[in-house]
Amino acid sequence: MSLLVLNNNSQLMEVTQKIFNKQFEKDSKLKDELSERRKRLMMQDIYYNIDVLDSAVKNDSANIMNDYITWLMGLLAYRMKDLGPQRVKEHMRMHFEILKEILIEVVNDENYVKKASVYIDNSINIIDEFQLKEMDFTDESRYKEIARDYINSLLERDKRKSSSIILDAVKSGTSIEDIYIEVFNPVMREIGNLWYKGEITVDKEHYATAITQGVMSQLYSRIFSTPRNDKTMVALCVGNELHEMGIRMLCDLFELKGWDTIYLGAAVPKESIMSTLEEYNPQLLLLSVTMPNYLQDCKHIIESIRDKDENHKIKIAVGGRAFDSSQNLRKEWNIDTMASTFDELIDWACKNI
Repeated sequence: MSLLVLNNNSQLMEVTQKIFNKQFEKDSKLKDELSERRKRLMMQDIYYNIDVLDSAVKNDSANIMNDYITWLMGLLAYRMKDLGPQRVKEHMRMHFEILKEILIEVVNDENYVKKASVYIDNSINIIDEFQLKEMDFTDESRYKEIARDYINSLLERDKRKSSSIILDAVKSGTSIEDIYIEVFNPVMREIGNLWYKGEITVDKEHYATAITQGVMSQLYSRIFSTPRNDKTMVALCVGNELHEMGIRMLCDLFELKGWDTIYLGAAVPKESIMSTLEEYNPQLLLLSVTMPNYLQDCKHIIESIRDKDENHKIKIAVGGRAFDSSQNLRKEWNIDTMASTFDELIDWACKNI
């Protein structure tokens, strides 16, 4: 993938290093404020910032950048509490001012620079106005007590308790669909949020995910016993996505509705996707994208499928966080639907396929 219309990753890294060095030259406080670990993370962040900016420009979506900056500011505010919110804002404002300067120096595409500059100015405004907002994750759930008990069992690393909470709820009459949508979904979002806030480490996040996948498997005998409807869906995460829990859950919900689902995972070569579609001839393909830098990869997959399937026999649905801030792509891409929630996609599929 070409970033910032640079020719290769070595050029991108050169620009990243240039921004890094210039910020230390301009801000004498940084050398004492940032540990070696934070300096390494700063380099990574600069790279990602350029990557997301590139995706926003190529997809003509200011919201991609706006959503990302809001997320990033929250992350930094939590992870750099020792510096204080105003200092974090000062740091990030300077970073984007430098990024804009260097962008003008290294990119020859006038239209690209003009659009990117607007997005960077928007980012600086978001940084200046940013405030942390807290919310109770159970506001999303009708089963608040179950959701709270379940997340506590995950954080306590008590897998037997986690299993019994869910199985007991099902035995008491809570539908599997409600367990997935009203318990698993908000709980796993909150687990990710706790990592984001620095309240749990990544190993605990991975553990909670693994336990939930194990509990889900204990429901499979019920899920797979529902009558089949002779419809098939292929689903995958585009790019090297690690955020695959949502699409796994969605596959189970489709199975509950009688579909046969084929989940391919992440980092699937385009050729393998095409051969799978040819072999199974599904009615629906679901592509999930969490990080906006994989949107172009998703677009290329869709174009390849549409070029081969001129009659559009297969329906294509897209979803994931990256699309929440890219609603204009619904009109610009050759897709059948863009879903923001499990309910929305399932309801659309039941009515249109």
